[in-house]
Amino acid sequence: MHKRILPPSWLQFFIVTLLVLGVFFRFVNLDRKVYWIDETYTSLRISGHTETEFIQQVFDGHVVNLKELQKYQQPNPEKGLVSTINSLAVESPQHPPLYYVMARFWGQWLGNSPAAIRSLSAIISLLVFPCVYWLCLELFGSLTGWIAIALIAVSPFHILYAQEAREYSLWTVTIALSSAALLHAIRLKSIRSWVIYAATVALGLYTFIFSIFVIIGHAVYVICYLGIPLAVAYLLATQIASPATNLRQQKIWQLVLIVIITGSILSCAVSSQAEFWWNKSPDKHRYNPQVAAIVNSATQPLLISDNSTAISSSFACRILALSYLLSPKVKLQLVVAPNIPQIPDGFSDVFVFSPDQALRQGIEKQDYTAELVFQRDNFWLWKLAK
Repeated sequence: MHKRILPPSWLQFFIVTLLVLGVFFRFVNLDRKVYWIDETYTSLRISGHTETEFIQQVFDGHVVNLKELQKYQQPNPEKGLVSTINSLAVESPQHPPLYYVMARFWGQWLGNSPAAIRSLSAIISLLVFPCVYWLCLELFGSLTGWIAIALIAVSPFHILYAQEAREYSLWTVTIALSSAALLHAIRLKSIRSWVIYAATVALGLYTFIFSIFVIIGHAVYVICYLGIPLAVAYLLATQIASPATNLRQQKIWQLVLIVIITGSILSCAVSSQAEFWWNKSPDKHRYNPQVAAIVNSATQPLLISDNSTAISSSFACRILALSYLLSPKVKLQLVVAPNIPQIPDGFSDVFVFSPDQALRQGIEKQDYTAELVFQRDNFWLWKLAK
């Protein structure tokens, strides 16, 4: 293990400031960005339901409200922890259960809102700081560790995934932890240290199946995106504090550090105010806010859709993602293609969301005409009139 050398006082203050900013950006506006398909799958697993059950029970043509839809997005007292694990085993075996078990208990405690569920990932992401510091202490020394913490604290990439209701922040923590434990075991060569490493590897495998590639990476001594900030941190640490570097060069590298950090902070500031960002699968969610705004503007709207695979193989959960943006006054009528719903009376406006051709033609045979009111890429919203 390398020596623990405290950074200069100005750098200590700088790093503490960045840590505070990093924590702030991880928790600010947790509910602002669209709750996208992958996150609705997390909530679906938490509820203990499967996607098949959701489609069978909701996409049958009867009119439902958002409350009925949202019961598939929150812990169900009738479906225990075993149902959550079974839902993963049946439909998503590539996702180990550790994070989803944690999220279920978290949801039962804090609620099922996007901010509540995402806050678990945000809190878990804070554990990466001590893990990365330990890893850098084993690899390079404490100064590199402090700079690595600063870089990761305001890294737009790490902050984005710290705000996802998915297992990725936990995976990042397990990668840093198992990597540090590996180096620790190699250095000490004790049974206890190797047992600790084995435990961290098991933790990673129960978090994300791709942890197997981390194990392979350990075998060749190469590392989730996590290696990039560590390499940059080592470069900056050696150039800023090395006795071999003259004062002018040190000033230049200090400026480089400030430029990198400033860029990261600006990116995080812009992202924190946005409803949509690049990690939310733009082809499936970019225009959800606009679609929801049109539907919500009606006095008593009905939204019709089917489980068309024209846009996504997981269209059912795309409806769940849209539901987080809809007003409680909106009612939904969902069917399984190629079924055609009988449209009830009593609604001020009737909309059809991204239907396949058979659904739109079937509705028009009921003496309705369809006017296209929104179309962007693969998003269509039709408004019906008698």
